Amino acid sequence: MSPAGYQRYENGTSEPSMDSLQVISKLLNVSVEHLITGEKAPFLIAEPSLRYEECGSDLSIVPVYDIQAAAGAGAFNDDQPPVSCLALRNEFIKADLKTTAAALFMVSAVGDSMEPTIRSGDMLLCDRSRKDYRADGIYIVRMSDQLVVKFIQALTGGMLRLTSSNPLYQPVDVQAGDSDFEVLARVIWVCKRIV
Repeated sequence: MSPAGYQRYENGTSEPSMDSLQVISKLLNVSVEHLITGEKAPFLIAEPSLRYEECGSDLSIVPVYDIQAAAGAGAFNDDQPPVSCLALRNEFIKADLKTTAAALFMVSAVGDSMEPTIRSGDMLLCDRSRKDYRADGIYIVRMSDQLVVKFIQALTGGMLRLTSSNPLYQPVDVQAGDSDFEVLARVIWVCKRIV
């Protein structure tokens, strides 16, 4: 299926064949019925390996999760079905991001604590293989029963400083290894809305 062909489906200028619907269904991890009617549970329950399965030899699927749902559970739960997915070129993942597709996931930022760096609604591409907080950066962390996105700076004595971009929010110092604190992933790419 060509990108132009898929665009015609999205624009409503062409109807996909049943074979095309099955391909789209597999790539997006949604039922064919949902593609046709918009009804029923949209996401198929997939084995974890299918969440980042390769699409041919050129693309890999990266799952997009609802961070609000995960925050309610108190931990990032990638066993839940993704709400969407994104296809990235394998060469980009390996050469530019320097990671693997299996380590990647995306979430949507919520709130204003990281503004202007990250705005509510921005999509965050995260690498779960980069949890080494000794490298200053932006991370998704679990603090007690909340998921937050913060800058992490390593301090002396095993302390970490979690900082927001928004000056209205005060920094928080935590002890590395505290049972109420866990680094889940490093944010490696931010996709911003411009409208």
